[in-house]
Amino acid sequence: MSTYRELVYIILDQIRATSDDSLYNDAHISYLIDKYRSMLLKQKYSDVRKRIPSSNTQTVKISFEQKNDDLGLSTNELISTSYIPQMVSIGALDSSVSISSVGNDLNGIHMSFVPYERIRFVGNNQFLNKIIYFSLDKNNKLIAKSNGNAIQYLKSVNLTAVFDNPREAFLFSKDKNGFDMLDIELPLEDSLQSTLIEVIVERLLRSSRLNSDEVNNASDDLNKK
Repeated sequence: MSTYRELVYIILDQIRATSDDSLYNDAHISYLIDKYRSMLLKQKYSDVRKRIPSSNTQTVKISFEQKNDDLGLSTNELISTSYIPQMVSIGALDSSVSISSVGNDLNGIHMSFVPYERIRFVGNNQFLNKIIYFSLDKNNKLIAKSNGNAIQYLKSVNLTAVFDNPREAFLFSKDKNGFDMLDIELPLEDSLQSTLIEVIVERLLRSSRLNSDEVNNASDDLNKK
């Protein structure tokens, strides 16, 4: 797995052979890395039957709190204390997300992530009281719901998913002070990294050629006057 810095340097090296690399900065290339990483993963794993390797995922810790009924939550529902970093919607989102408890307080309890449209219909069956259901609401907060008593002891969970912005997910529960974001490892399987580099290099070179053509056309127009 490569860091952003390593990928940026490789991309700049390839551009330098045919173009002026001074036109590009680390921030813009990092943005393109995130953008095309998501695109490549969506393309490869659009079939929900394909298992997404863990090398593409990250894990963040989510804390919960009880909310009042006036927010539409009953006593057997919790909501995350913070907004969840945007996840990449790959195939069926619920099949690419996994949730596990923090510590051993909830042994024997199954945790299941479901689409938001289903959350109102689950967590009500008394015979399924050893299941805690989770879903993202429309404000990108994580809801937890169960008919069992175990939810009363739920303080936090680990959520593993493919996040749209890996750097944002990295900083979700970490202190960014004194840390260079270029040194973060990009969560992308090795088999897609060369494709990612090729796509970005081609994108930047095409942009450079278009800019050059515009400059040449403007120069020609001035000479004709």
